[in-house]
Amino acid sequence: MPILPGHSLDLYLVPNSALETPPLEVCLAALEAEDLVAGRRGGPRAMGLVSGGFQGVRLDRPGRLTLYANRQGGFRVSCPTTRDNVAPAFQAAPTAWRAGGPTRIACPSCGEVHLFDELVYAPAAAVGWGAVGLLDVETASVLEAGRAQVERVLGPVTIVGSRR
Repeated sequence: MPILPGHSLDLYLVPNSALETPPLEVCLAALEAEDLVAGRRGGPRAMGLVSGGFQGVRLDRPGRLTLYANRQGGFRVSCPTTRDNVAPAFQAAPTAWRAGGPTRIACPSCGEVHLFDELVYAPAAAVGWGAVGLLDVETASVLEAGRAQVERVLGPVTIVGSRR
């Protein structure tokens, strides 16, 4: 029986460097200092981060590399060079890297080796050590000014929408 998507949408801000543990507490403190979050809730100016605001904030620290995706399945993984589908090659990779293996795949399309964060995912997905989760967002897009504030602390991020 298929899992139906929930009505709540969360956005995960996943640092693009899959090889480092991000300073998530530092990011949360910076967002609190700018009133974009208050404790673990959307703050007075939360609408400066996500249009319409959000209900809460969660630091996701799973303790291992994690694939952040839409939780509905059915996403596409493509070669960054040829744009060919490489999902079958990627599908076996998480088992290997969870066991301490590499965070890259040998691409069956172009023959090169690609890091996970070089692959093209649709809808957006990212592999990372952790993320800042914006819970129950009103809209699916982070505003550019808010994204710039987050990226000043975490560096470039991938924004992944996830239904629950």
